[in-house]
Amino acid sequence: MRIIGGEYRHRTIQGPKGDETTRPITDRVKQSVFDRLTVLGVFEGPALDLFSGTGSMGLESLSRGASHCTFIDRDRSARQILESNIKELGCADQSTVLSADIAGGAWASMLMHQPMDVVFCDPPYLMAREQMDRVARIIELCHPITDAGGVLVLRTDEYAKPQDITGWKLAESLTYGAMRVYMYYRLADDLESQPVEADSEQ
Repeated sequence: MRIIGGEYRHRTIQGPKGDETTRPITDRVKQSVFDRLTVLGVFEGPALDLFSGTGSMGLESLSRGASHCTFIDRDRSARQILESNIKELGCADQSTVLSADIAGGAWASMLMHQPMDVVFCDPPYLMAREQMDRVARIIELCHPITDAGGVLVLRTDEYAKPQDITGWKLAESLTYGAMRVYMYYRLADDLESQPVEADSEQ
């Protein structure tokens, strides 16, 4: 695996080793997603990487200008690889790694002091496919800790059925083979969530 843009461009990072539950994102998909996020101008403030695994998305954000990234995952082996990647890139001062049950939600109260510009949410495919209500609750929890104009990126397989979520507008749906990437835009506090506006095939 590698960083594909920004300060750490072309630097290699470790991916998961023999873990069928962790799905590294391909360079092609990552390039497409981050090109879109760059256009939206979200790489100035902090980023949040939920179900971070070995940190590919959050580390890419730091490379592209995010001021800080908080990585959350409860898998110990993935966090160990992530911490090694952070050390190798020399971005420890801009990184926080937390162990938490993301579905439980207690982590959200720890992040109120630094509203996020971009959130990556990469739940296990089985959770997204069979328990989308839990995923929707996680995304709801991100609303008060996301800055105005913030973006949340949800990655699932083709079988998941994303929902309209209070506080968020599901604005873009991107298809990459059997993978789906959904971009939610944070709504102002007094607005309701709205349905999908765009659907594009990559």
